[in-house]
Amino acid sequence: TVEGYGNLPSHTGYEFIGWNTASDGNGTAYAAGDTVRLTASGNDLYAQWEAKTYGYTVEYYFDGKKNDSLTETAQAEYGAEIKTYHDKCPANYRLDQTENLPLTIGVNENENVIRVYYVKNVFTLTIHYRYAEDGTAAEDHVESFVQGAAYSVTSPKISGYTVDKATISGSMPAEDVTETVTY
Repeated sequence: TVEGYGNLPSHTGYEFIGWNTASDGNGTAYAAGDTVRLTASGNDLYAQWEAKTYGYTVEYYFDGKKNDSLTETAQAEYGAEIKTYHDKCPANYRLDQTENLPLTIGVNENENVIRVYYVKNVFTLTIHYRYAEDGTAAEDHVESFVQGAAYSVTSPKISGYTVDKATISGSMPAEDVTETVTY
């Protein structure tokens, strides 16, 4: 009678599923309790293992705050490598970073977590104020805006000079903006 795996060492992340006459599992399979006929040439039996399934989680963060309503859970076999996640980047945000990607599935489901961080698309508006005959007319105006935000900056008045652009305005594109105002 074939014994169970009993007190032999465990194989982390795997479940014992029986015995086989071939180490690759392509021989005759025996379950615990099966009867095996002993032969003169010997009977070598090899333990057969199957990977267990464990849960993993994908968490989504926006500007550093976790959005629990977007958290996903799934299952994968022990040792599997998870290389992808569902992209949930909203408009006017961009991917900042990921943690634990790729994720190799382990036995501790609390550690099987991919974290995806998105941040707002923030870009810089820089306005240089210059004299036509060269030199700085006023201190640069530097301000950050989220992509798509409207901006409107009134140029400073300088006594005795007229300005070529009294107001710099627009909608922030997905890149930094630099303008020069000449006096």
